[in-house]
Amino acid sequence: MTVEGYDLPEAIESAVLAEIRRRSGFKASEIVGLLRRSGVPTNSVRPEFHPAGPADRVADRLLQRERRAGRIRFEKGLWHRVPEASGDAAR
Repeated sequence: MTVEGYDLPEAIESAVLAEIRRRSGFKASEIVGLLRRSGVPTNSVRPEFHPAGPADRVADRLLQRERRAGRIRFEKGLWHRVPEASGDAAR
């Protein structure tokens, strides 16, 4: 995935998606923090893009991808895993 001129390594994308699918009741800022700790830049990598860097945008794209796939939903200010989609229906 390329966001704002930054090529997100597949290993980071896979790790973040696994964390999104594992958690329930989290904020997008927690995913942004995970991306930043993984090395995704917090400053713009190209001047024509927003100066805040791609971490926020990457988090949004991954969350929306999972939402559209029906694996998570946004409720009362938090992202929640959808049990039926993740195989957790018996829990």
